[in-house]
Amino acid sequence: MAVVAAVGVDAILGAIQGSKEAKELDQAKAKLDKALGVTQQFSAKVSSQTQLVLQQTQTQQALFLKNMQLLNRIQPATFKYDYSASDPNATSSFVAAMANAVAEYGWLSTIRTDYVNFMANGNGNWATFSMMMNMLKPAQMEKQVADGFLSYAETKLIQPATAK
Repeated sequence: MAVVAAVGVDAILGAIQGSKEAKELDQAKAKLDKALGVTQQFSAKVSSQTQLVLQQTQTQQALFLKNMQLLNRIQPATFKYDYSASDPNATSSFVAAMANAVAEYGWLSTIRTDYVNFMANGNGNWATFSMMMNMLKPAQMEKQVADGFLSYAETKLIQPATAK
């Protein structure tokens, strides 16, 4: 009888223990399901943001190509820049081309900034400024190229800004 009682108590304790383990297992499963839900939401957000970044990158690359067409008329580029904006694998090529464009055409920004400062100090007119900039042009830049940049700057950067 004691053996039967012991087996009965053991069975009851086993059932209680099993019930407790099942409850803990259900709680762990619920936590895991919740964590998976958060992970899926995060993954969906990252995926949508990745697409947005790709779209914006392609938009900027297309704008760069458009700007390069204009700049190329002033001075033909000495670097390759006409990659496909719709090619997601061309991003590093575009970055290199943009760096080259800044190096090659960055003097236009200098012209604009220097002209604003020149005029703010009441130092003269465009002819005087143009002559000064030709003396200050980068050493490797030919005078014909500098004149092309200055002509472009005068008609596209300076006159529109001073007309306001």
